[in-house]
Amino acid sequence: GYKILEARTASEAMYQVSVGVDLVLLDFKLPDGDGISVLRRIKELAPDTVVILMTAFSTVENAVEAMKLGAWHYFDKPFNLDDVSMTVEKAVVPFLTVKRGEVYTPEWGPRPWGWEPDPDMD
Repeated sequence: GYKILEARTASEAMYQVSVGVDLVLLDFKLPDGDGISVLRRIKELAPDTVVILMTAFSTVENAVEAMKLGAWHYFDKPFNLDDVSMTVEKAVVPFLTVKRGEVYTPEWGPRPWGWEPDPDMD
């Protein structure tokens, strides 16, 4: 499971990031800002934070800019929650594994640093 924090505004989101989070699900339209500006500020403050942007106001230009600024993924609304959940898992598991001092490989999952697979295993 994950610890979930909520922020309804860009200001609240930036406060949460300043305290420390590993992943941000970021809406493009916020009452006090836009997702691209918040994404830019997150990457300046905490460049390793994984950011997944979601929007009902998608344009190719916004998607390209978000990816250039470091968004891990960009979802158009409406989206499938299973797709979001799978994307979060793909984004966070390797990040958290390395953060805990382990090695992550898709074939073997998280392993302690220095661990090598048994060459006799198939």
